[in-house]
Amino acid sequence: MRGIGTKRSTGRARHGALVGVGLAALLLAGCGGGDTSSLSASTSQSCMLCHNGSQQDDYSGPGIENPHPFGAASNLQCTTCHGGNPNGTGKDDSHVPPPPGIGVRAEWNGNRQKYFNRLTLTGIDKMPDYTVAGQTYTAADYLQFINPGDLRVVTQGRSCGTCHSNHADVVNQSMLATSAGIFSGAAYSIGADSRVPESATDYVSTAADMGFRDVIDSTFNAVTAAFGDVPRLVEYPVYSVRNDGSPMAIHNNPIYDEAQLLDDQNADGSVITGSPLANLIHEQVAFTCGDCHLGSAGANNRSGDYRSSGCTACHMPYSLGGRSGSSDPNINKLEPVDPDDIDPPELAHVRTHRIASVAKTLPGGQTVQGIDDYACAGCHQGSNRTVMQYWGIRLDQNEDVRRNRQYPANPASYQRTTNDPRLFDPVVGNHEFNGRDHNQYLLYEDYDNDSRDDTPPD
Repeated sequence: MRGIGTKRSTGRARHGALVGVGLAALLLAGCGGGDTSSLSASTSQSCMLCHNGSQQDDYSGPGIENPHPFGAASNLQCTTCHGGNPNGTGKDDSHVPPPPGIGVRAEWNGNRQKYFNRLTLTGIDKMPDYTVAGQTYTAADYLQFINPGDLRVVTQGRSCGTCHSNHADVVNQSMLATSAGIFSGAAYSIGADSRVPESATDYVSTAADMGFRDVIDSTFNAVTAAFGDVPRLVEYPVYSVRNDGSPMAIHNNPIYDEAQLLDDQNADGSVITGSPLANLIHEQVAFTCGDCHLGSAGANNRSGDYRSSGCTACHMPYSLGGRSGSSDPNINKLEPVDPDDIDPPELAHVRTHRIASVAKTLPGGQTVQGIDDYACAGCHQGSNRTVMQYWGIRLDQNEDVRRNRQYPANPASYQRTTNDPRLFDPVVGNHEFNGRDHNQYLLYEDYDNDSRDDTPPD
């Protein structure tokens, strides 16, 4: 499985104005549950009528922008990506309704679990089928509707996977998606046994064994496999689910009391596989390091962390403050109110409803924005601070330089990021970036007093 790597790998897998009154009047019949009879001459899908105002599926109206205005698929229908009912007479029968485990927005203020599920997208694929108004839906139907680029959708041949099936499979097997380096590497470091017997002894017993979800490489050949390739990964178990009935579940379970953990190590100091201590370490890794794989949207709750999941995590970047810049008149342009701390029932939004790849100029002269640094920074703020290194900014998590306790010595001079708009944009109004303020980032450090930055941009 190309890119899954060995256990020792540590690859880590992160405003716009409202449209005018003219469009609002045009869309009044089609949105909010009304009928579309006044637009009966239209040949467009109900999605296009409501979100773009066009009576053809051509994005010619003043509303939502064309997400894919290039290549052979330059005029995709909305339902090709999002699913839903193209012949609906209003919002309720056009949209895919949410599973009960997520519910509607009105429920999120009083139900943090449902809000968490919607915000992070972490366990949506585990939710059972459900029936609304006589029609049965799967969790994948809803996940496709809210994020067509999620890997749990595209690997089923839906949305992006319709045209990019090979790419979808390759990405799904990559370190970015599986987080095998984090999950399997942590298990190796405490001496836990591999969960995949057939590859347990490969690469001097360092073969990766766990990922965000089960992944199988159907083309794996042990004879021709590249170094680090493995035939499959098993899904990273979860022990912190409440009331799941498992004897190893952590919540209110006395086997996890401190006194019960003392005999959970072998004589050589390694942790006994499957013991309560091993499970606690396992869960800590998931909570601390598990946000940045492509299988979910991560915490998705503060400036510098807003992002999507799967293909769209990179190819449809979010803004620094999580606010929508789309011309869709139905999207709230004012949430989250506080970019540093999203609160229920707020949602973060993509910067624009347009696929980003390599920046380019189209034959007609139109400029297409590419993937930028912010699309990377949402994930690469942990063990691998790639964007910070390019910018020449160093993390000083505990403010050691400002407090004059840098080891072994403080720099002769330094500069914090107080006025750096890359991190703290006055237009966005954020005071934190990835949960840290300007005292925790250093823009300039001169240790040998030669007037040169000793941690310069890469």
